[in-house]
Amino acid sequence: MLNLFSVISDSRSAFKPKVVIIDDFVNKEEGLNHGQLVKGCLLETCPEAQIETINIGKTKAGRACVNTFKLARDLKDIAKRLNGGERIDAVNLSIRSDFDVPEQYTSFAENPFVISPEFKEEIKAEIAANVAEKKAEKEIFKKIKELVKLGKTKIFLSAGSDGPGKVNIYSTINGVTTVGACNSLGRVEKYSSTLFADTFEDGISTLRKKSKFFRFFSISVVRHGASFSTPRALGKYLKALYRR
Repeated sequence: MLNLFSVISDSRSAFKPKVVIIDDFVNKEEGLNHGQLVKGCLLETCPEAQIETINIGKTKAGRACVNTFKLARDLKDIAKRLNGGERIDAVNLSIRSDFDVPEQYTSFAENPFVISPEFKEEIKAEIAANVAEKKAEKEIFKKIKELVKLGKTKIFLSAGSDGPGKVNIYSTINGVTTVGACNSLGRVEKYSSTLFADTFEDGISTLRKKSKFFRFFSISVVRHGASFSTPRALGKYLKALYRR
C-alpha cells in the first residue's frame, strides 16, 4: 500500500533548502565582508543549503552602511516571487536598526526571561511610534510584516550586538525569529541584545583567508556578533525542516 506521507517526505528531502541572505557584500574588513562571514556560518551549519545573496551594502562618506531603500525594494521583490509560486524556505537578515530601550525598562531588558508581556507590548508600541517617523525603516517594517503574514517563508533576524539596552526595531514584529548571541557554553554574551530574542546561538565567526604575502599560507579571521548567530539558527531550522 502506498504511504502518502512517505512520498511527500521523500519528495521534500530531494530538494536543497533555499535561502536568501540579504546583507552587505561590498564593504571589506581584512579582505572579507559581512555578508561573506554570514554566508560562511550558514554553510557551516547547513552545507547543503542553496544560497542566493542580495547586496544592500554601500559606502557613504567613507563609511560602511546599508542601503535601506534597496532593502525595502528587495523584500517587496521576494514577496512577489513567493506569490508567483517560487519556493524560498527562509530569508536571513543579519542587519538591524537599533532603538534604545526606554529608560524605565532597562533593568528588565537585562533579564528578558522575567519581563512581563505587558512591558514588551508597551516597548513595541513605543518603537512602532518611532518607526512611523522614519520613511525607510517604516517601509522595511511594513515589508517584513507582509512577508510574515504571507506565511511562505521564514524570516531570521539578528537581535543586535550593542547590548541589552538596545533593541533591533524589526525584532518587535510578531512572527519573525530573532536570534541573540551566546558562547560555546550556551551563556548569553554581554554584547547581545536580548529583549525580543527567541533563541540564542554561538556568535563567533571564524573564516580562513589566504595570506596577502604568502600564498601557500592562510590566516584566521574571527568576528563576534548576533549577525553570525542568526545563520546558525537558520541552518538548524533548515536541517529540521528537511528531515521531516
